[in-house]
Amino acid sequence: MRIDYTERMPQSYKMHSSMCLELKRLVDRIMRIFPDIEDARPGCSSGIQTLCLLHNALDKTKQLLQYCSESSKLYMAVTGDAILARGSRAKKSLEQCLNDIRSIVPTILEIKISQIVQDLRSTQLTLEFSEEEAGKAIRELMQKSTSSSASPDEIKDFHYAALKLQLSTPEAIVTERRSLKLLLTKVGESERNKRQILKYLYCLLKKHERIICEDHKQNSFTHHQSIDDSLHANAAEAEASEEHNGTLPEKFKCTLSRTVMYDPVIISSGNTFERMQIQKWFDEGNDSCPISKRKLDDFTLKPNVELKSQISEWCAKNGLDVQDPARKHVKASNSIDFSVSIASFGSSLYNIPDHSGISITDFNSSYSIDSSSYSKMSKGGYFTPMQRIDSASGAGDTDSSHSEIEIDPLCGLTNLPWDAQIKVVEDVRSRFEHSTRAFRSMSPSKFLEPLITYLKNALERNGTAGEIIKGGLDLLLAFLSGNRRAIESLEEEVFKMFSVFLESEVVAEEALNILEVLSNHPHGPSKITSSGSLSSLLKIVESQAEHLQEQAMITLKNLSSSMEICLEMHRERSGLYHRNPGLFSFHS
Repeated sequence: MRIDYTERMPQSYKMHSSMCLELKRLVDRIMRIFPDIEDARPGCSSGIQTLCLLHNALDKTKQLLQYCSESSKLYMAVTGDAILARGSRAKKSLEQCLNDIRSIVPTILEIKISQIVQDLRSTQLTLEFSEEEAGKAIRELMQKSTSSSASPDEIKDFHYAALKLQLSTPEAIVTERRSLKLLLTKVGESERNKRQILKYLYCLLKKHERIICEDHKQNSFTHHQSIDDSLHANAAEAEASEEHNGTLPEKFKCTLSRTVMYDPVIISSGNTFERMQIQKWFDEGNDSCPISKRKLDDFTLKPNVELKSQISEWCAKNGLDVQDPARKHVKASNSIDFSVSIASFGSSLYNIPDHSGISITDFNSSYSIDSSSYSKMSKGGYFTPMQRIDSASGAGDTDSSHSEIEIDPLCGLTNLPWDAQIKVVEDVRSRFEHSTRAFRSMSPSKFLEPLITYLKNALERNGTAGEIIKGGLDLLLAFLSGNRRAIESLEEEVFKMFSVFLESEVVAEEALNILEVLSNHPHGPSKITSSGSLSSLLKIVESQAEHLQEQAMITLKNLSSSMEICLEMHRERSGLYHRNPGLFSFHS
């Protein structure tokens, strides 16, 4: 099981470079001592198992780094929160494994491991501000795209996001298109929501790439001039502020523009520049540092968070308003013809039809609209908590009770036919998959009661098989993650239902995700223990289900903060051993 610690990892990342560089630094440190950990030969079954888990955790972290180095920028921007959560879980897994293994290795190695564990705990993973803004702009554009023609605001929003993601040259557009194609070929038919999002983004890029490329090719001078004008305006503001309030620190200015930096980033030479200016420098074919003139192999832009904070504080104190040059450039692009038809936008994210049989090249044609939608539920029919689409015109028709649906999206769910209930749960899950903050304003009882009833009915109808329960559990996880106070209202019978789900190979992973959240809440551990879930968690840890062991161990660790629960774990483990001694033998 020896790991190849000489294996090279990506050196640059398309997105989330700040998070990736932190993870890479941590993985590098662990990889350097991994041979020593193996040579220490932790012979007990728990030691060997922890070593295996550490190996798996390293692999998952490296897979995430590889993903961020080659995946689609648009898709990674839209799913930024999910990628950040994935990075945080990877960091937490590494910390847990090293923490468990350091007590069974020699003292010198234990000290090294302890230092890495401390570093893991103190490291905070974050997303770049510019990428968060780009993701927000694209998500809002998806939700508003209910018309068959694009408004100027829609094109401006996409243009703004493209600039933030450095999708501003023909070469960058081609690379992004290939990345989206590659992702589509890898997505399984069961991942319907992901496939729909990718198709939407591909269509969005195809319809806008002509505008972006023409703007780059024909209006290059205007492009740079508008940026320079906006930066000179910032410079004038800065100079006026200097005269009135004191001297602007030189380090706050970008060397390329000599103006105050809005989004300072560090390049591999160690120098800091305004993001848009240094990206423009690289886009023009330069491969060296503008200051040191040293040739660069790594063109990663790492946010200078500390400097940005200092600039913000200074500007607030001295009354200087430094505006985003990317946003200013979009405003300066009004000469673009916004009357271009983009019929393919005539579909909201949630009504995109699944044309699984269409080849990628077919996206050149218009993207048709699935006109099927539910009518308003309050009138006795079905509903879907989205905007409706008129099949003839493609025009968006916002339902008059849209605000009520947003507040209680599962209201009246149990009154619907079973097939309609499945559709509603899936639609709500898709809608809020990347915006769980919306759950904070929802009533726990009005959301949880119909959803729990739905899960109980699904269990009675289908057992634990199929995707129906998975979708319901995913929605429940999203709601509990976004509305922590709702955990207090969960009854003991709900926890017992989770215990049943843990026994199923099909939905155990979804149940574990929920239990991990519940185990971190003050009201969770006691109810998890009384529900009988401890036995199921221990079985998973001692099983060969490697993809579930990590989550089960994290949940058990959270529960072990209580001495009473620790004793209960010991009793459960002893009981399991006497009933099935072979379960606890190590499987290599």
